[in-house]
Parts: sequence; structure tokens; C-alpha cells
Amino acid sequence: MRFSWLNIRDPRITDDLLEDFYSGNSVFDDFLKNKAGDWQDYSEAATYVFITSDEEQSEVISRIYGYVSINSTGLLYENSDGEKQYLSCAEIRMFAIHKSLRRKLNPCSNYSSVLFKMVLQRLYFMSTSVIGFRAIFLNANNEGYRLYVNSGFSEVTDYLAPETEEKLSLEGTTPLLLLINEGTTDLLFS
Repeated sequence: MRFSWLNIRDPRITDDLLEDFYSGNSVFDDFLKNKAGDWQDYSEAATYVFITSDEEQSEVISRIYGYVSINSTGLLYENSDGEKQYLSCAEIRMFAIHKSLRRKLNPCSNYSSVLFKMVLQRLYFMSTSVIGFRAIFLNANNEGYRLYVNSGFSEVTDYLAPETEEKLSLEGTTPLLLLINEGTTDLLFS
């Protein structure tokens, strides 16, 4: 199955499609159904939903397979001269797939990895051709931690992560970072 993503404000993304999405996590489901549109309208984060490429071409969309919400941020650090600077980042605020696509229910498929790699490839493209940023940041919950680490992310140690932003009741998250460099291209496009 091949996937595409559409902005949540695409007219083909109906309220019924949003209501039918079920990740199994009420915080993620509530965000998509009740907050993502407002966040986008107020330039807090842009949200994209994953659909099949066939449905995008046919103009008939029957299901949302997952979504990602992205915004910009910066991580504070001290350079070698002791000056404070910001590392410009894209932040993945929310990433969820439909519960029926999880590996436990689909042992032969790893849709989480496929969709997440698609996100990372798009962000890499954006960082090199649309707006510059040097890293991708996210706060990983326990459920997604392994996926993110397997995708090249590591725990934030040399940077001060943003603390004052609304975390959408995602307690127990771990700040993770993927620096965009030569090694990233090998990871993302292999």
C-alpha cells in the first residue's frame, strides 16, 4: 500500500473522516478531531493526514490511516565560545496511526515505520529546499519511543528543550532529536 498526505484543511478531509479515526489513545484522537484545525488556523502547527495514494488520485477518500502535526521550534544550547544560541528545528508535535495498522494487529506490516519515514523524508526535503532547520525534535511517549530511536533519534542531552509549551497531557515523554546531516540522508533514503 502506498500513502500520500493531505493537509487537514483539504476540503476532501471531512469531519466524518476525522471522527472515524481511532489510534487507541484518546489524547491523540481528541487532538485530531478537536484541536488540530484550530492549531493550524492560529499557526501553532500544521497537520497532515495519511491516505492511500490511490484514493488521493481518485478523489474519493474513505479512511485516514494516520496523521502528523508539525511546527517550528528551537533548542537552546551553548556554542564552543560559551555563547547561547538556538538550534532551529522542526518539531513533530503529534504522530499517530490508526490502531488497526499497529504491528500487533498486522504482524507482517510495519505501517508506523513506513509513515514515519515518509514524514522524515518530507521534513528533510523541507529543510533543504523550503525553510532551513538543522534538526527534528519530538517528545516521545513510551509507545513511540522505540520507533523514534530506531529512526535515528537520540535523547536530548546538549540542548535545553522547550518546557513552557502545552504538552497536551502527554506525561512521561522523553525529548528526542535527529540532527540533519550527511548521515541522515543515508538513514532516510536507504
